[in-house]
Amino acid sequence: MTLRPQEHWPPGLPRSIKYPILPVHTLLESTALRWPERTALVDGEQEYSYGQVWELVERFATALTALGIEAGNVVAIHLPNSLQFLLSYFSILRIGAIVTPCNPALKPRELAHQLANSHAVAVITMDDTIKMFQELQPKLGLRLIIVTSASEMRSSSLGGEGDQGIKSFRRLIDQASPNPSPWRCFPEKDPAHLVYTGGTTGEPKGVVLTHANVLTNTIQVTLWSTGGMVNEQNGRLQFTNTMLRAKAHHWEYPLRVGEESTVAVSPWFHASGLVGYVTRCVAMGATVVVHPRFDLSRYLSDIIRYRPTFLGGAPPLFFALLARMQETRIDLTSVRQISSSSAPIAADLLSTMQQLFPNTVVLEGYGMTEATMGVAFNPAAWSSERKLGSVGLPFFDTEIKIVDVENGIAELPLGYEGEVCVRGPQVMAGYFEQPAATDQVLRDGWLVTGDVGRLDSDGYLTIVDRKKDLLIYKGYNVYPRELEEHLFQHPAVANCAVIGKPQKPEGEIPKAFVVLKPGYPVTESELLAFVADRVAPYKRIREMVIVDSIPVNAAGKVLKRALRDQERG
Repeated sequence: MTLRPQEHWPPGLPRSIKYPILPVHTLLESTALRWPERTALVDGEQEYSYGQVWELVERFATALTALGIEAGNVVAIHLPNSLQFLLSYFSILRIGAIVTPCNPALKPRELAHQLANSHAVAVITMDDTIKMFQELQPKLGLRLIIVTSASEMRSSSLGGEGDQGIKSFRRLIDQASPNPSPWRCFPEKDPAHLVYTGGTTGEPKGVVLTHANVLTNTIQVTLWSTGGMVNEQNGRLQFTNTMLRAKAHHWEYPLRVGEESTVAVSPWFHASGLVGYVTRCVAMGATVVVHPRFDLSRYLSDIIRYRPTFLGGAPPLFFALLARMQETRIDLTSVRQISSSSAPIAADLLSTMQQLFPNTVVLEGYGMTEATMGVAFNPAAWSSERKLGSVGLPFFDTEIKIVDVENGIAELPLGYEGEVCVRGPQVMAGYFEQPAATDQVLRDGWLVTGDVGRLDSDGYLTIVDRKKDLLIYKGYNVYPRELEEHLFQHPAVANCAVIGKPQKPEGEIPKAFVVLKPGYPVTESELLAFVADRVAPYKRIREMVIVDSIPVNAAGKVLKRALRDQERG
């Protein structure tokens, strides 16, 4: 079988890109110079142009330097999606410091682990968490706590100063000049992000991503969505649109730089949110209507009000969206692209989305924190083939191979299932201060992902399951995701997760946790029979329990480790 990805490569795009060697903050600086009046962010009722955002970044960067934050220091952002998050992110990078984004929902013990492990010297947080950080400060050696509030940037008054070591976000900006000191960046070596893994399978680890990793992946994702190219002129980035037109007499690619908008609910502390809805949106010059958390009613209200051109998120978002669309009519005709990432999406749900949005390119992609964000995506061009159930083709300059699950050495032929390995410029430098863990996943230039998948003859990747989720029943390999796909085909199933339950002498048996849709009475035995009719006898689900909810992390990934712990308990 011969691999023929060239036949399906997105039209008008090169296979390889010459990536500018620049620090990440030049994304915002370049867009601000090109479109200073274009709205960058809508936060509540306030709108901020790219020119305004860049000036605020320059001011906050100056303030951070005056407070003793230096290149190479780690600064934690413990904020929801907001103007303050955007300003903090680019200001930290502007002075050569390193960003470690924190999930605001972390418990004190989990947060302390990240701050201590990253050696963070400062944290930027909300006013309702001051007490927690004051308690953590002496234990962690935090030199500085910068505090803001949801309304602070919309107020005409300055924020007040707190105790020693606590500073007001707004006051720092207002009292600083937009003139931070320059620093010399080596993008291929200097870290930009220290992002912690989701901890779905164990203790979170710090992923070191350089400026080159982040800028490269941002360029890959941006060009994949918009076509065109990127050029560097005098240290500035300029993205251009494709000039190709599709057969239907519209532009071949659904999105165009300088023209787009989105309603952003994906959490920015997560890899998919940070690159997909911060750096990529800035690169495109897109307008971002920001939401600090997912509220379905407010989300739909802003879609109707602002008429975004693209949307994205994890599968739970689309479950909620489609459920509401069955109850009420919502005008989504402005949306030209919808992308799903962060967690696998059921093929049945993806098919329904494509039917409901016939004038929208609906994409599923694949990535991980260790590869900055994106590794592969279905092609975005109108005329390209998007394969249902597949996560698409590898990005520019990105290679994927499949190796045997047992030893991780032998490369498997096309169509065979094995462990997915990735090589490309977006792959991390390594795990922070964990050389042994780094050596386990970075082998001869390849990132060993821990995911099981297969490549077809056209180069499309399909993810079968997590290697750690694989269960062995009487010597047979059983992949929980396959069973979940069958469950999702039942009209009564709203959500589900399958794990391996230890049991002798079988080894492990598949056990399912199922959330039912309201008004769909069905018994566990009926669901067990539904799946059993569709799979080989050794794959049948042996136990099932109906639950009210399934635990997920903030990015929408099912916490199967929590289900296993619950089962052991």
